[in-house]
Amino acid sequence: MIMRTSFGTGPGATQRELVKQTLDLLSLPKQLRALVRQQGLQQHQAEEIRQQVSQCVQSVQDVARCVEQLYQRQECLENAGRQQAMLTEQHYENHVIEPLARQLFPIVDLTERALSVGAGGQCSCHDVLEATRSQTLELLAYYSIAPFLATLGCPLDAKIMYPAEMRPTADPSADRTIAANIRCGFRRGQRILRPLHVAIYRLEISLTRSADPNLKGTNL
Repeated sequence: MIMRTSFGTGPGATQRELVKQTLDLLSLPKQLRALVRQQGLQQHQAEEIRQQVSQCVQSVQDVARCVEQLYQRQECLENAGRQQAMLTEQHYENHVIEPLARQLFPIVDLTERALSVGAGGQCSCHDVLEATRSQTLELLAYYSIAPFLATLGCPLDAKIMYPAEMRPTADPSADRTIAANIRCGFRRGQRILRPLHVAIYRLEISLTRSADPNLKGTNL
């Protein structure tokens, strides 16, 4: 009993403990490698998940870009359609309606001149001229084209009027005002197709001096 006890607690036991510790130390790298492999596997899985998420985000961004491009193309097509409609309407107005109207303007001028010469119904063709003028104006009105005149005494508006004649006046306040309508103008909405021809007053110093006794014999 004493020998077994001494054997269990003697140098032999110490050697076995050292052997066990040595074996434990030798197995430690294996455990560490297992842990590293497990950790590496988890990192690899995490990297794969990260790549998948990144690919999903990229796919969503690609889809968003495609949708944006489709929207822009649709908007361009809609704008092109509107511009085409506007161009078509503008082309129709510029190359169909307005040329036709300008061909009719002289007819109105001729009938009005003939009616002014045969005023009072003395001309035998008065009714025919009046009917021609009326029908021509009705045709122009169908395309929203109307004649216009100026109010006598109003200032000259160079945007819609053309001063075809100058008439002298001694009244300074009448200078460059409308003396008479010579030929009517035509407009389509705000667009002037033909300016109004008018006669305007022009101030003349000689007439002013002769009209004012206080200015006679003075040098200006």
